[in-house]
Amino acid sequence: MTITEFLLARIAEDEAEARSKPTTYLYIHPDGYDMADMGPGYVLAANPARVLAECAAKRAIIEPARDATYYAKRVDRELLGGPRDAMADPYPGDVILRHLAAVYADHPDYQQEWKP
Repeated sequence: MTITEFLLARIAEDEAEARSKPTTYLYIHPDGYDMADMGPGYVLAANPARVLAECAAKRAIIEPARDATYYAKRVDRELLGGPRDAMADPYPGDVILRHLAAVYADHPDYQQEWKP
């Protein structure tokens, strides 16, 4: 499994979970007042729309990151006569993909070589 395939699969899972849940709110009062006292405080939301927007943003980042690595490899072949050591000196697009994948480091399909 490539890092791109891994990311797209995790994003699809996140989208499916977000679509299956309603928005929920938790009211938190900073001074520990009774929850009936809806004075100054703040609200935390588990917001599926935000999760879906994050998924779209991640998808939008993946293709340009892949392209950046592709073009960097082409330049290396033309200027250096071959690719560089991608583990020791990763391509910019690979760095971006590794950071996106790190969010899912606890997933069984995550590969340690993807660690940023």
